[in-house]
Amino acid sequence: MTLSTSRISRRTLLRGAGLAAAGTALSACIPGPGTGSPGSSGGSQKLRLRYWAWVDDPTSRVLNDLADRFNENHPSIEVDVELMPASAVYERLLAAINAGDPPDASAIHVNNVADVAAMGALHPLDQYFDALPDKDDFVPTAVLGSRLGDESAPLHTMPWYGLVSYLYYRPDWFRAAGLPEPRTTDDFVAACRAITDPAAGRYGYGLRGATHGHIHYFIWLATLGGLEAVRGQDGGPVFHQPERIAGTDWFLDLARRHEVVPPTASGDGFEQLMNNMKAGVTGTAIHHVKSSETLVSTLGAENIRAVPMPVGPSGQRWTEFGPSMNAVYAGGQDPDAAWEWVSYLASPEAMRIFCTEDGGLPVRQSVGADPYFQENPFAKVSIDSLPDAYLIPFTERAGYARLAEQTWPQLTQPALSGEMPSAEFAGRLAEDVR
Repeated sequence: MTLSTSRISRRTLLRGAGLAAAGTALSACIPGPGTGSPGSSGGSQKLRLRYWAWVDDPTSRVLNDLADRFNENHPSIEVDVELMPASAVYERLLAAINAGDPPDASAIHVNNVADVAAMGALHPLDQYFDALPDKDDFVPTAVLGSRLGDESAPLHTMPWYGLVSYLYYRPDWFRAAGLPEPRTTDDFVAACRAITDPAAGRYGYGLRGATHGHIHYFIWLATLGGLEAVRGQDGGPVFHQPERIAGTDWFLDLARRHEVVPPTASGDGFEQLMNNMKAGVTGTAIHHVKSSETLVSTLGAENIRAVPMPVGPSGQRWTEFGPSMNAVYAGGQDPDAAWEWVSYLASPEAMRIFCTEDGGLPVRQSVGADPYFQENPFAKVSIDSLPDAYLIPFTERAGYARLAEQTWPQLTQPALSGEMPSAEFAGRLAEDVR
């Protein structure tokens, strides 16, 4: 099934989903000390909850439509959805928390959960989640992601949807070079060398040197040497240690020795990564299912494929599970009522509607088994990659956001050009998350 033929109208889903019953059955409300029932405001007036979030398509109304349905079936609660860019959500959150006036709930990026939790601003959700009759339907990796990778940690957030990174490649380029699809890291390097033609402006791999490109770096390091080559038993970094530096050499040598990345790689972010694939500049790139529709529409379904991340020398593969989640704030008006809303978004029907419209990967096993996701080849690769997908290391440590958004993009240019040795590059990254 192609993306163009598999799309389902969210309005059709909304009409037929029966979300009222699902939302009521799913939401396990456990009032905390001194609270009343959800939405109780001491009178007959509705409790108005503020919810901040972002969506990839700024014209999308899927969250507004879901809020409308929720509000229709919760007469004492009115959810007001405010959409804004993802970066603006975090900036506003910090200001609102410091001012003592946070929203009642929000979408939150995994990069920011540890810092917000350290401020004491999150309302723990274990008591609510544990009372869900169908909590085992959630993909375990997603629940662990809401605990920032630590099974003993509180459930900081409610799982919502996920993204699993895989490798996009150009099958037409591979066929022309007589290459099979890349299954191992050796296959990958050999293929990138074979399809690179600088005179034609073509390169084997789209390396992301701008913000958040560190994710791909850690994926490769863990694939090459296992997670133990990235993070020690205490959770601290080890990838910078002399006996582990070979992984960084391998990564930087894609530019330094093999010259299979575009000359713009150090400044390439997500937009440039996708534009290079669509323009025929690069033949492979790491990303996830949300990029599939635009790549298919530009290149044609026959000219873009996805495979799980290549297997490393140890025979294992490793990739990123990027959890998207919702937070309830301790300083909000009524955490019980806010839980009603975020648990509704995580109900099977609402999750299916949102993921169908927004392109994310459902984190309920029952929803992932739906033909819509199983028959979409890119979603299917994502689901098949889940057993090898984990939270990126160090997200729970102070300094992670600095590494992702400041240190990484500052260091990639000198490192990729060979001006900065591998050991210095890795060491300076490690400083942020020690």
